[in-house]
Amino acid sequence: MAVPWKRVSCLPESPGSLWHAAYQGGHSEDAPCLSPAGMFPIQRRRAGPALSVFTVVLMALALLLSGCAGPQPADTAAPIPQRFSTTYIGHMNTVVTLTAYCGSSREFDTASQAVRQILEQADRMYDAYTPDSALARLNGSVGEWVELPQELADLLRLCIQWQDQTQGANIAMGRVTRLWQAARHSGLLPSKDALDAAKGHISLSALELDGCRARLTDTGVSLDLGCVTKGYVADTAARRLKELGIQSFLLDCGTSTIRCSGSPPGRDGWSIALTNPDDILNLSGRPDPPAYLGKIQVQDCSLGVSGDYQQYFMMDGVSYSHLLDPQTLYPARNYRQVCVLVSGQAEEAAAADYLSTALFCLPPEESRQAAEALTGVECLWVLPDGTVETTDSFPLMPMEQSG
Repeated sequence: MAVPWKRVSCLPESPGSLWHAAYQGGHSEDAPCLSPAGMFPIQRRRAGPALSVFTVVLMALALLLSGCAGPQPADTAAPIPQRFSTTYIGHMNTVVTLTAYCGSSREFDTASQAVRQILEQADRMYDAYTPDSALARLNGSVGEWVELPQELADLLRLCIQWQDQTQGANIAMGRVTRLWQAARHSGLLPSKDALDAAKGHISLSALELDGCRARLTDTGVSLDLGCVTKGYVADTAARRLKELGIQSFLLDCGTSTIRCSGSPPGRDGWSIALTNPDDILNLSGRPDPPAYLGKIQVQDCSLGVSGDYQQYFMMDGVSYSHLLDPQTLYPARNYRQVCVLVSGQAEEAAAADYLSTALFCLPPEESRQAAEALTGVECLWVLPDGTVETTDSFPLMPMEQSG
């Protein structure tokens, strides 16, 4: 069960996301390259000298004169948007943070309640490990047709379309994923026989859709939407926030998916620090690796991040991540991290989420070609030795550079 949500006004949230990680170093709120753009320090009013009797008399006279001047026009200026933030713990097995600029706390309360409802609905639909979820019912249907919520049927169609366009991610690998989850807990790698048996049941062609009905023609296939759920839910929440009139917001879904809209007041975009994988899991062996690769300043787009440092276990000095290569059924080792920026698409956070996994698992040449063939997509790759490569327009900046 998810922990109840909370609201915090005009204060930084606890660490746990790409840009929230900037607070770990004790940097001040007004450091533009380390905190979300638009953060401003709380201003304190200074006390002035006591008023003289003469000054008080003059003020009273002015009030009397103003009362004779007739009704004054009302102040119609719109309220200055304030920064609000809320954290939801437990939904989609992660921590989700909403940061938004609103005219009042009441407006933000309405928005945060709407997002919470969407997160609760996501747990009931997309979680393959919740027995009564819509996806779990499909996985256990033993070839029978199952009625699905419209949102889940639409997401499954998107995954089929994206897998046809870009290989590297496969939502039909649920059976393989469970083998590696068991290995993480038992300390024993999956056997070759178990992986070979699972490999015969990872074809997405087993999924048939008819409107909002679906079935799996191969009863050994198990669907797992972990590579796309957070992004899809972020897109759903973003649409709802805009319906409520919230134009400047950032949704951070567990450090791996970010959906942002507009920009904080007085800024050109949201500043997001990109984690350096070696700072968390130093596999390149470089001494004293920096905490961040750099930062980006963006608006109206989505960021998907896949890295071998996010979920992994160690065995005999070797790390095994959760990012599985559909060809080998073993954790992919082509990169340490892949960051994908997507803009101008209806389901851009879902696309960024999906593509970060797909491009992580593809061999280097194929990954680069796939990224460059896609419209509205920019990509950053961190190679095993720590080298960083990007597409031509990926907006990476040094941490000290202001946006």
